[in-house]
Amino acid sequence: MAWTPDPNIRGLKGTFDYGAPTTPPVQTYTQPTYTPSSPYQAPSPYQTNPYTAPTYEAPTPFSRTEYSRADPFVSPTADSMQQDPGYQFRLTEGQKALERSGAARGVTNTGGNLRDILDYGQRAASQEYGNVYNRALQNYSLNEQNRLNAYAMNYGNVEDAYRMNEANRARAFDQNAMRGFQAYGANELARASAYGTNEEARRSAYDVNQLNAQNAYATNAAANQAKYLMNVNQAQQDYANQFNSWVEAYNQWRQSSADRFQEQFYTAQV
Repeated sequence: MAWTPDPNIRGLKGTFDYGAPTTPPVQTYTQPTYTPSSPYQAPSPYQTNPYTAPTYEAPTPFSRTEYSRADPFVSPTADSMQQDPGYQFRLTEGQKALERSGAARGVTNTGGNLRDILDYGQRAASQEYGNVYNRALQNYSLNEQNRLNAYAMNYGNVEDAYRMNEANRARAFDQNAMRGFQAYGANELARASAYGTNEEARRSAYDVNQLNAQNAYATNAAANQAKYLMNVNQAQQDYANQFNSWVEAYNQWRQSSADRFQEQFYTAQV
């Protein structure tokens, strides 16, 4: 049976300090707290821009200058008839013929010949008035017909130009409206595509940030645990070293006390 010295008994080497090293307290492991990021916020619903159709401006009503009729036909007067070149020519030629006839018969200035000349002039005036009237009426009618024809032609040209211009304007409006609608569709498609791309990038960035945060937490937690284990192991090693040193000191004291006892015991016997 191993001898255990009584700590209350003083040995030859004096009293030994039996206070062995106490077991170090075990440190409580503290797990780092993971703080999650804010929840992912879904984007607001995509809003399309309303399409505004262009308004076609109604054409200005077609208008034309009304045809102005000529003044009514005015019958030629006796004075105007006498100014007619044809009447004057025939009257002069007839009178000359009567004068030559009277001169041939030697009755140029007689009352009968002068009366014949006067009668001829009156008959010529009566007959020629109808011709002058007809010619004036024909000229009046021809001029009015020509004026009416020119008006109708100009009216047709103006109306054709009006209809052509309005057709071209309507066609240009349709083409511009179609191009505007196509541009609107292209812009909305590009805007929607950009919206989707941006939201996808935002969601990807959020996921990357979450993954990085989780990886960083795992790395920190592993480092914290490794440090904790290293500290615990070091504390245990330090305790073991202290305890071994104490045991060694105790054994040395015990052996020294035994040696002194043997020396004194054998000396007393001798």
